[in-house]
Amino acid sequence: MNMSREFAKGLAKAKENDFLGAIEHFSNAINEDNSNVEHYAERAVAYINTNQYELSMFDMNICIDLEPNNSYRYSCVHF
Repeated sequence: MNMSREFAKGLAKAKENDFLGAIEHFSNAINEDNSNVEHYAERAVAYINTNQYELSMFDMNICIDLEPNNSYRYSCVHF
């Protein structure tokens, strides 16, 4: 898997608990490749950590659209 630089920066920010920074980088990664489900999934987690629940749900629904046969995506949508 070739991870984009923006996605890697987002993961690093999330690891530092800088979720607003992570959202910015994950959004940049989505702009580069809007078909990568992991970009949306990680941004959804960052949104949860900034209490932006509706945006998180929006991203998780995109994950379901991108991977409708992945039951894990459905299990993440629980609030």
